[in-house]
Amino acid sequence: MLKKLLKSGLVASLICIGTTGFAQGENTIEINSGNMISDYVSPVGSNGMVDDKIVELADSLLASSRIAQADMGNIAITSFVNLHNLSKTSSFGRTIGETFFNELFIRGFNVADFRGQNALTINPTGEFFITRDARKINKKVANSYVLVGTFSAIDKQVIINARIMDNQTGRVVASAKTYYRTTDCQLLNNCPVKRTIRIVSK
Repeated sequence: MLKKLLKSGLVASLICIGTTGFAQGENTIEINSGNMISDYVSPVGSNGMVDDKIVELADSLLASSRIAQADMGNIAITSFVNLHNLSKTSSFGRTIGETFFNELFIRGFNVADFRGQNALTINPTGEFFITRDARKINKKVANSYVLVGTFSAIDKQVIINARIMDNQTGRVVASAKTYYRTTDCQLLNNCPVKRTIRIVSK
C-alpha cells in the first residue's frame, strides 16, 4: 500500500512539474509590437556573451517597437559606432551590425543589405557580391528605416545602444540598450601606456 502511495505521488509530482513548465512556455516571450502580438521563441545555445547581448537587444527592439513590423518596410543595418566619434567604428562595431541581420530577420523584420553589387565579382580567391566599395553598389536603396547603434565605455563595461529610425524624419520607432562587461582594454579605452626607457651612450 505504501509503495502504491509513493508511486502515485511521484507520478503526480512529475505531471505537475511537466504541466507547469509547459504553461510557462520556457524560452518563449510574448511580444506586444504596436497592434501586433506574436510569440517569439528565443534561440538557445548562443556562442558567447556578445551573442547573448545582441539577442537581448534584438528582443528589446521587437518589444519596444511603436509600429507593426508589416508597416515598417525595409530596415537598412549599419555598423555600430563609437559614441564619441560617430564616423568611426571597429571590428566590434562591425560584428554587432552584421549579427543583427540574422537576429532581426528571424524575428520577422524586413531586413535590407544595401552592400549588394550590380554584378558578381569573381577572382582567384573566390566569388563576391557584397562590398564596401561605394562605386560598385546601387546608389539608391528602397528602404524606409535604418538600424543604428553606438557603444561607449563606462567603468569596466561597455554600454551598447541600438535604435530603429525613420530615415526621412529621424523618428525613433524602437530602442534598446544593454551593458557588456569585458576585459578588452581597447573597448574600455583604458589600455596601460607602454613604458619605455631611453638608452644613450656617452
